[in-house]
Order: sequence, then structure tokens, then C-alpha cells
Amino acid sequence: GVQTCALPILLQAQVQNQALAQEYYRLGEYEKAATLYEDLMADNPNNRNYYQYYYNSMMSLQEYNDLEKVLRKRIKKNPQDLVLVVDLGYLYDQSGDKNAADEAWKGLLDDMPANRGIIVRVANSLININKYDYATAVFERGKKLLRDRRISFNYELANLYARKGDIPSMVRAYLDYLEEDNRFMNNVQNALQRHLDDDDDFDELQAQLYERIQRSPNDSRWSEVLIWNFIQLEDYESAFTQVKALDRRENDNGTRIYNFAVMARVEEAD
Repeated sequence: GVQTCALPILLQAQVQNQALAQEYYRLGEYEKAATLYEDLMADNPNNRNYYQYYYNSMMSLQEYNDLEKVLRKRIKKNPQDLVLVVDLGYLYDQSGDKNAADEAWKGLLDDMPANRGIIVRVANSLININKYDYATAVFERGKKLLRDRRISFNYELANLYARKGDIPSMVRAYLDYLEEDNRFMNNVQNALQRHLDDDDDFDELQAQLYERIQRSPNDSRWSEVLIWNFIQLEDYESAFTQVKALDRRENDNGTRIYNFAVMARVEEAD
């Protein structure tokens, strides 16, 4: 009968340790938290949460050497878990070894598998530590790796470019995203409305739209975004010119023109 009761007692101890570790962590007593999490990790090597709390505690304590040893062992055991490499890079970054950090993060690009889930996880963990350039590079790499699988990271890239304030790249990525599927039109317009600030930004959008219209004159999407662009700038005359051309091309018998006139009247009345 000894064996039957041993397991529940062990489990009970674990549950208590976990509660205690969390409490220490919450109170900022990272040394005590780290010790408990290290034990919990040893018993549950696959538990991501224990690892994360241990990592955060050790980073707060600036125990870089000990943490590096633990991380290296973990990476050896789980070479496919590239988020660990992001963590290792951040450890170097915070301990002042910028070269080692860059090396770790650049290595990610070489080791990246053609796997959407992993690419997104790695990029998001880079975004969490404000490494937008590396996150962008990961998505760009992902785009190349998954080229033939109808998977793109245009939307994610557009959001990253927006964070970095790179308006031309952001506009290009949003338009590439729209090119994937017409149903993204509302998404793209809302995003552009959020991120385009001044006339220069709208001029950038306009220039890119004219390029696309020249490339694919029969793709009405670009004309629609162009009309939307003019409406944002309250340039109803230019918008109307585009609406007329689009109505003619799509054989809409004036429906577009009528709808536009109604909308413009409402807008101008405001």
C-alpha cells in the first residue's frame, strides 16, 4: 500500500510549491521564487510556465551566468524550440553583450523551419522585447520559406512597419495583403485610417496605388482604395473622377455614381 499514497503526496507538495512560488514571484522575492521554480522545472521539464517564471526571476536577479547554463542545456534538449534562442539573445542583450545577442538572433533566421506556427511564435517573442527589426526579418524569412503555401505574413509585417514608423513599407505590405483576398478590404482601410497621419502619408498611398493600377488596370481593388484615399482627403472631385471610370469599367450603370453622390452629400453636410 506504500506506493499508492506516495503519488498523491508528491502531487500535493507540487501544488503547494507552485502556489508558494507564484506568491514569492508576485511579491518580487525572486530569489525564493527562482529556487522553487527550478525544482518544479526539474520535475516538469515540459512545463512552459515554470520555465517562463524561472527565466523572469533569474533575469530580475541579473543571475546571467547561472541562467545561461540552464538555457544552454534546455536548448540542447529542445533544439526545435527557437523561442529559447530569443530568450538567450535577450539575456546577452541585458547583460551588455550586444554582439552575442545579435549573433543569437541572426542565427534564428538560418534555423527557421518552414512552419507557420513556429515563425509566428518566434516573431511574437521578439516583438515582446521590442526587437522589431529582428521580428520583421523573421516574418520576411517566413514569407520566403512558405512562398508556395498560400501563407503570407503581409498583415503581420504591415503592423510591424507601422510600429517602426516605416510608412512606405507599411503601405506596400497592406496592399500586398489586400491582393491576397478582396475580403480584406475593410481590414485594410481601417488599418490605413489608423496609421496614415498627414498628407504625405496619403500621397505615399496614392503613388503606390497608381503603380498598381498601371500594372493591373483591370483590378478594381486599387481604384476602390484610391477613391477611399481621396475621400479621406475630402478631395471629392478626384474621387468622383475615379468613381465614374470604375462605374464605366465595371458596367455598373451608374449605381456606383449614385451611391457616391449620396455619400458625398452626407459627408459635405457634416
